[in-house]
Amino acid sequence: MATQSGRHPLTQARQLFNQQGMVPGGLVAEPILRSWRRCADLGFDMRGKRRAEPMTAAELREARQRNEALRRLSEPAMSLLRREGGSDGLVILSDAQGLVLDSDGDIDFAQRASRVALMPGAAWDEAAAGTNAIGTALVEGRSLVVHGAEHYFEPNRILTCAAVPITDSEGRMLGVLDLSSPAREVRPDVLALVRAAVDLIEHRLFDSAHEPCAVLRLHADRSALGTPGEALLAFEGDLLVGANRRAMQVLGLASTALGVYRYADLFEGVMEQAPDAAGRVHARGGAVYHARLRLPRSRPPVAPQP
Repeated sequence: MATQSGRHPLTQARQLFNQQGMVPGGLVAEPILRSWRRCADLGFDMRGKRRAEPMTAAELREARQRNEALRRLSEPAMSLLRREGGSDGLVILSDAQGLVLDSDGDIDFAQRASRVALMPGAAWDEAAAGTNAIGTALVEGRSLVVHGAEHYFEPNRILTCAAVPITDSEGRMLGVLDLSSPAREVRPDVLALVRAAVDLIEHRLFDSAHEPCAVLRLHADRSALGTPGEALLAFEGDLLVGANRRAMQVLGLASTALGVYRYADLFEGVMEQAPDAAGRVHARGGAVYHARLRLPRSRPPVAPQP
């Protein structure tokens, strides 16, 4: 990311892109350059500004109602990130289309950022706001930082934004958590802070979605079981029906494994006897994890309607 010594190359890159539509390799990170190209294909001028289409209060209320579970389960993580992200930052939750649902943070910065519509009801998809952390993270499907002049539109260069997509246990993108602050030198740990907050959100979403299932919790560190950093797998019978991002990573799974793989495809032995006497499970790939198995929670019978 650009710092004091790196601003000139980024300014040069913007000038070259404006004039020639291309940038020499190494001047701009590839995800940013891909986004610039998408914005240029939409006919956007870097010297312009984001599309101003304010949402009505009724439309925002409807969007928030559609995302009620995401908003409710994100509240603790947003508060945590607000405390750890610095006194001058703004924590933002968007939906899967880049619409800002909630924000929390420094009031003075929020007022300054309002010039670029960093508030609930504002659209931050690339088609509305050009290259930016929320919209570009949604397109790229990955965590990223957009710093200062890496934003496509000139007015947005007052911001440094770090965004991490939020996904459910079936790999579907639900929204984005973003930490925006004044465009100064990027904190080296900023993405790790946002990532930890998203882990907490996804952990709560998983538990909420899979109450009726058997849930297997895995971690290489026994003391980390039960924390947001653990891998989570949900089973109906012995059929895999849900997995969080951590589980997908450590077991090398794709979302296509859901509804197809069974416990025995992933681990040695049978689920009813997991974990073993040492509290571990043995993956088919050879790895060994500390584990806890939560059996399905029974639901009370529904009383018949009179």
